[in-house]
Amino acid sequence: MTFDQYNNCGHNCLYCFSTFQRGIGNASDEYWKREKIKAVNPKTFMKLFEKDHESQFKYILEHRKPMQWGGLSDPFCPIEEKFGIGLEILQFLSELKYPCSFSSKGDLLLKDKRYFDAFVNNKENFHYKCSIITYDEEIAKRLEAGVPTPKRRFEVLTALSKAGIRTTLRMRPFIIGITDKTAIEMLREAKKAGCESVSTEFFCLEMRANEQTRRKYDAMSKLCGFDIYEYYRKMSPKQSGYLRLNYKLKEKYLRPIKEECERLGLRLHVSDAHHKELSCTG
Repeated sequence: MTFDQYNNCGHNCLYCFSTFQRGIGNASDEYWKREKIKAVNPKTFMKLFEKDHESQFKYILEHRKPMQWGGLSDPFCPIEEKFGIGLEILQFLSELKYPCSFSSKGDLLLKDKRYFDAFVNNKENFHYKCSIITYDEEIAKRLEAGVPTPKRRFEVLTALSKAGIRTTLRMRPFIIGITDKTAIEMLREAKKAGCESVSTEFFCLEMRANEQTRRKYDAMSKLCGFDIYEYYRKMSPKQSGYLRLNYKLKEKYLRPIKEECERLGLRLHVSDAHHKELSCTG
């Protein structure tokens, strides 16, 4: 069960799969008008949890299945900092002691104590995953506009870990030419920050994307040092649509990560379509 409180994200990452999904065809014009923000109604959200309320989520909520907060946008991005819609929902879930896993790269939890306190109040059931795909601050600044520095994101992980909240380094998307340059260093920083686990998945390229998305790919190519369009065409099993790199190519990047995770005592979760056998869960 995945949840987002906004229809948009305040970050502007070149690799954003949400942007690419919405960038297929001509129906995405509204998405690029970033001022058009729609938000959920917290009261309507809370009603889902009432015992007698009928919805498609009834079974899931009654059995307290974990919620994934952060699917197509970041729960603690600048939009949340401006509007604060998520805070009421966060505090509600915290009071309910509901299990929830968050994916974010923001630092709002360190900037506003109310968010951090909500996490501490439900530390047994909240899990925080922070997305960091390079430790190079200059590359990160150009790759992830409006996102706190990698060092700042590790500070968020450290503060939450020290407070007794389970944390994960989300090293995804793994971008060859960028992530591999500092991957081992990031694993060591994750260990220092108190993370229990690491999640990774390789970047996929959408060949059907529109012109605006293509410009993002071109900017990524400059940071990678090669044309990612041509690279994915050459190194993927197919030539059109949604391109995934081939199984063999990924292995040489994942093996050193697995070995370092084992040395550090970090659980590795491979979320990629390939090499799930390298995950600690098998």
